[in-house]
Amino acid sequence: MAPAEELGKATVGWVLLAPVPQDISTVDVLVGSALVQSVPVEDGLLEPVSDEAAPAVGTGWPAVDTTRLSDVVRAKGAVFDLRSQVKDVKKKVTKATRKGGEEIDLDTSVLFATDKATLTSRARGVIAEAARQITAAGSSGSITVTGHTDSNASDAYNLDLSKRRAAAVARALEPRLPGGISIRSVGKGESEPIADNSTAAGRALNRRVTITLPK
Repeated sequence: MAPAEELGKATVGWVLLAPVPQDISTVDVLVGSALVQSVPVEDGLLEPVSDEAAPAVGTGWPAVDTTRLSDVVRAKGAVFDLRSQVKDVKKKVTKATRKGGEEIDLDTSVLFATDKATLTSRARGVIAEAARQITAAGSSGSITVTGHTDSNASDAYNLDLSKRRAAAVARALEPRLPGGISIRSVGKGESEPIADNSTAAGRALNRRVTITLPK
């Protein structure tokens, strides 16, 4: 509950996003672990939509001095690749488009126990779904299975864990793939985050195994 002196007040949040294609009018925004769908895309600051003295939450937009961003934001830790994704919530399989290529992210919370690289009993369905998507995409040639971790533990530990996890997924995936596809596994440890490692939700997103399809 808010303190008595704060009742009746609302905090307005804002964020700067990377440019999006001109034909895109709405985007889905991941806030922590919650997905906010169909957020309108507009240039510049939003205009207030209420003339009331006490506007509704989210309508009394303040001016933002963008020249001061560098004083409060560390670019390296706050900027991530723009991506689109479709997620199978039940099987924890996410198909994403990054840098012009198709990738499939597998949630390691289903694939592995904490700090382990042995596939769990629930991993079979996840790997089967990934194989189905690879086959449906008509992929051929070489695909890469890459392990990623959050930033907990040392760089060396995370790199080793990511390599072992990627190898385990590659071994299980290979027999399910059609002919004409080869597979290799690599580990990147904590070096390529897609979310903020300072939050639990961000760390959960960073713990993943990614399958990169041929372009």
